[in-house]
Amino acid sequence: KKMFKSTTPCWCWCLLWVIGALSDDDDARRPAKQVKFRQKVKRFEAKGEQATASYGPNPLHGKLLRSSLVSELYELLAEDVEEGATCVRSLSGGGGDDAVSWEAADQAVESYLASKGLYGEAVGVEAAVIDASNDGGVAKLRGERGVLATAHLAAGVCVGQYLGDESLDFEFERTYPFDGAKNLKSDPTNRRWSYAMHVGFDRGRRDRRISRFTSRKRDPFLKRKGKIPDDVVVTVSSDPTDPASPVVLANDCRADMSKATMSAEDERRRNADFLYCAVGGALFPFLVTTRPVDEGDQIFAYYGRHFILPPDDGGKGKQHGGELR
Repeated sequence: KKMFKSTTPCWCWCLLWVIGALSDDDDARRPAKQVKFRQKVKRFEAKGEQATASYGPNPLHGKLLRSSLVSELYELLAEDVEEGATCVRSLSGGGGDDAVSWEAADQAVESYLASKGLYGEAVGVEAAVIDASNDGGVAKLRGERGVLATAHLAAGVCVGQYLGDESLDFEFERTYPFDGAKNLKSDPTNRRWSYAMHVGFDRGRRDRRISRFTSRKRDPFLKRKGKIPDDVVVTVSSDPTDPASPVVLANDCRADMSKATMSAEDERRRNADFLYCAVGGALFPFLVTTRPVDEGDQIFAYYGRHFILPPDDGGKGKQHGGELR
């Protein structure tokens, strides 16, 4: 029962995808509240630059902001959902001898939530400046910030949630317009792009084992058929100069950030994974260890194949963030 491994025949996956596509793309099959929300988002997006995002305080974290559209989305998804957490996607794709089961991932996040709650503080880790003793063999990270274990961590421990201001993806792009002529590391607006996770709800629906999709009791996505607005993407962005959680500063395990995939050495270096987990009907990113981590060792994750750097960048300056696309 390793994470993300399945012996399910390909035709079953294809059939599942077709059924999901037919139900998700037909507004007639969607609850009325979701249809209205989708229409509202489309109208707002169609206004272009003239429509600015309306932000307010995150009700669960006074330091963070949340757009009114995201608040409305979360309220919509919170109706008639089971308690607990259901992890539905791994950013790394999982696998390997260090993979933890989906059940263990669920339990890890549920244990964290029971102790700290949504938007809670990180546990067992701290932000620190990287040096030769904890660079994991990536010398270019020395002098940069990263995340270190403050005590021995077993495999399957949730150390925290990726925290930041929440907005829909197009709201984020309008609030923080990217300027390629400015420095990515020093410009405060561009810097947000390096520390942003784009949580697409459709991703989780495809990546988890088919057994969860065939159990309405366990799968909050299938249980409320058609209710998840899978064409909506929530962006969680953080200011790295003053992050709400050290989890935001976790470094990518790739020694060469110009490569989309991990090498064998990168795989050995990776000791944690970012997971999409359904909590209260919505998806949130959590960081869970995939193998034991000794006190003082650095936490390494993988931010996905879409998060790459030009070869001449050297892998510095944009190393601390990623995209969940």
